[in-house]
Amino acid sequence: MSWLYSLRSRLLLSFVVLILISVLSISIFGSIYFGRAIDAEVLSYNMNLLQQVQNNVDTYVWSADNLIRYISQDPAALAYLRNKNSDDATRLTLETNLRNRLSSYVGVDSRMSLGGIVLVRQDGGYISNELYCITRDSLTLEGWYQGAIRTPRQRMIYPRPIGRNLRCWKQYADSDVVMISQAVVDPNNGEPLGVVAIDLTLESLEELLSGLQLDKSGSIFMLDADGEFVLTPVSPAIYRVRTDWFQTDETVDPAPFRATISGEDYLFLFSVSPKTGWKTVTLFPAGVPPQAARTLQNMILIVAAVVLAFGFVAANLITRSVAKPLQGLQRLMQQAETGDLTVRFSYRRNDEIGQLGQRFNTMTAKISQLLSLIVVEQKSKREAELAVLQAQINPHFLYNTMDSIQWMAREYEAYDIVETVGALTQLFRVSLSRGREVITLRDEISHVESYLTIQKVRYEDKITFSIQCDEQLLERPVIKLILQPLVENAIYHGIKPKDSPGHIDIVIDRHEDKLRLRVIDDGVGMTAQKLLNLNRALEEQNEASGYGTFNVDARLRLHFGAGYGLRLCLNDVGGITSELLHPYAEDSAALEQFHQRHTQGKEDAPHVEGDGD
Repeated sequence: MSWLYSLRSRLLLSFVVLILISVLSISIFGSIYFGRAIDAEVLSYNMNLLQQVQNNVDTYVWSADNLIRYISQDPAALAYLRNKNSDDATRLTLETNLRNRLSSYVGVDSRMSLGGIVLVRQDGGYISNELYCITRDSLTLEGWYQGAIRTPRQRMIYPRPIGRNLRCWKQYADSDVVMISQAVVDPNNGEPLGVVAIDLTLESLEELLSGLQLDKSGSIFMLDADGEFVLTPVSPAIYRVRTDWFQTDETVDPAPFRATISGEDYLFLFSVSPKTGWKTVTLFPAGVPPQAARTLQNMILIVAAVVLAFGFVAANLITRSVAKPLQGLQRLMQQAETGDLTVRFSYRRNDEIGQLGQRFNTMTAKISQLLSLIVVEQKSKREAELAVLQAQINPHFLYNTMDSIQWMAREYEAYDIVETVGALTQLFRVSLSRGREVITLRDEISHVESYLTIQKVRYEDKITFSIQCDEQLLERPVIKLILQPLVENAIYHGIKPKDSPGHIDIVIDRHEDKLRLRVIDDGVGMTAQKLLNLNRALEEQNEASGYGTFNVDARLRLHFGAGYGLRLCLNDVGGITSELLHPYAEDSAALEQFHQRHTQGKEDAPHVEGDGD
């Protein structure tokens, strides 16, 4: 009787029992509870449909969010909104640039059926390629404008904005659009400059509702936050619906409810969008039609007969196809347990068992390979440990060697060599800084002073320099190696090409809540256009600005945000001033907290805000 305990026997017995239980359960209890099952399915389907419609509508309405953000940050839009009392030529240039930009936004998102875009200044001036005023009244008196100004950080939604002082060249009615407006905020001071508004036509939403697979007697419609109809299909039952049925203060979707319309019971489902405040409602007749009941009963009998006729045959075939390869795989695993990793599973079909066998083959091959690599890995580990030890020894060896050179130079009274080697040693010490990224301003000044000392040995009287810094700032933390690349640029691109000696001033002070570090040279300078190109390359994070300056600017922006970094400008002595803005912090911990706040702000920010330049 051992066959009773085999895998195949147990599988076959399980299939037989499962088939008998299933058929009996369906035959006996199906006719009793099928009505509830149909109600549950209909309810589930409509709930899923409701959520799908709401998500699609939210996506459609709020797809304008990105568009409004792009326009609010567009330099052409900001320039137009800031313009006041300029000459006609300047005004015409600004309006032409902005109209071209607005034209490029139309059709940028295929999900939106965009009707028009309008920008309104606080003085009442406006610009649009599609919309125009009906009367001479200022658009700043409109409710959609004033609402956006009052809450400049929020999007304002106005479904069917009937009665507004705007009309579109496309000749669509106000009742056919959803209007979305938001204030445009000046990135320099946070004050509103005006309002941008866009029209989204309801045509796409109506097509969405008309294409839904609802029961013939079911319908779906939408109400806005005030209980007014936004989208309604043609249905006699909908026009007898009372909108006060859907008033709720719940934060979650309300439970379904029943109501009687024209003597017939209907089941209502509705959901409130947290984004738009709109209510999406589905209604369908309650209960199961008699024809559906008869159809379900006939299907139960047919399924029972088919399952009973073919169940035993199918169970036998399935158990054989499953058990045989699994038994073979079991034998191979037992061989592998004894240490024989050369065994392989051979199974031609690409089903789950075949894939399991392939994984077994891969596993045994990798185990064999890993065992052969253990010796190599241990050897590599020892070599890596030796390399780390050598890397720790090398800097100390370098410093000791330089100290020896200094003492030898002192013996020969070669004090210029003593000074140069001492400067080089200090340069290395600050550059390494035991792996730290943040050092004190005193060490940063010492580093650049050592660099300039070495350069004076090379260029002699060609270069002079001075360093000015408040004593109270010397212990403030800064990102290391931010001054030397700027001094190097001043020497090689400013003073070196100059026929006469040059001078470099390094001025460090506190400007508002920031450290300001300036490198000022009286070199050959550069053209205004080249200076503009360099600053633009820095702004766009383009290495065309030069590796040293790009590296300094990129490190500051990465750590502290777009309000910090490098800017170049012409100075009064004909050369270039390189200005660095760095956060002011009392100690390294405070500077790290500043960095963490910047990093957290990037993760939480809903959109990218421009800097103050």
